[in-house]
Amino acid sequence: MSPSQQQQQQQQQRLHTRPPHPPSSSQQPAASSQPRMAELTPSHALLSTLSGKHVLLTGGSNGIGASTVRLFASLGARVTFCDLDSARGRALAHELGPHSARFEQVDVTDYAAQHGMFARAVEHWGPPDVVVCNAGLPERGDIFSPSADLNKPPDLTVLDANLRAALYTARLALGFMRPPAGAGGALVLVSSVAGILESPGLWVYGPSKHGVVGMMRGLRSVALTEWGVAVNCICPWMTSESAASVSFLSLLLLFFAKRGSRGCG
Repeated sequence: MSPSQQQQQQQQQRLHTRPPHPPSSSQQPAASSQPRMAELTPSHALLSTLSGKHVLLTGGSNGIGASTVRLFASLGARVTFCDLDSARGRALAHELGPHSARFEQVDVTDYAAQHGMFARAVEHWGPPDVVVCNAGLPERGDIFSPSADLNKPPDLTVLDANLRAALYTARLALGFMRPPAGAGGALVLVSSVAGILESPGLWVYGPSKHGVVGMMRGLRSVALTEWGVAVNCICPWMTSESAASVSFLSLLLLFFAKRGSRGCG
């Protein structure tokens, strides 16, 4: 885990260091009325529909993104993915083979670069059926530090990577998937728990991920009814590349890639 990821994990953990006040006995709900955890069990029939589909994913060289690329490819999908990490990206594409995966090194904050990737992907494998907007950055520094130099503007690189680039991806996804360019499909946005909860210390990352959830809420009804594109969002918590939760989140991404399924929020 990189120093920036360790800093982000420490900052997120602050939110959970204070124990909650236990409710009084009169406030405690009966056992039968307590909410139950939802269970997601993707069926073989659901997974088999991805065979032959074209999936385009941003941020696919590491972690959740790489695990998702592997999962889609294992189910017979053809995956175009991008990342700044070209070494791992090219290695993953080589591992999966040219009939299953294509990699491009792309700076997602550059609209022209993203547009070029979409155009080349369409030329190679046709319009995407699924687009997963996964690229992003963790928190960098502390823009509200008392020692910060107020004469200099804050570093908003994280906002650009997590929100502005996601808007670029969503715009291009809808443009290439909706008729007449495409036949509809699914857009999956990756936000974070920090996008739905208070996250002290994640001064830029938190607002950027709230923005991703807001984009999903604004798009989901219009995109599906008017353009045939289902828009959904998942909000992961901290993971490590080797954690089992990465595979589960990949399954969740895949589940929401099904057209017509409902998203969070």
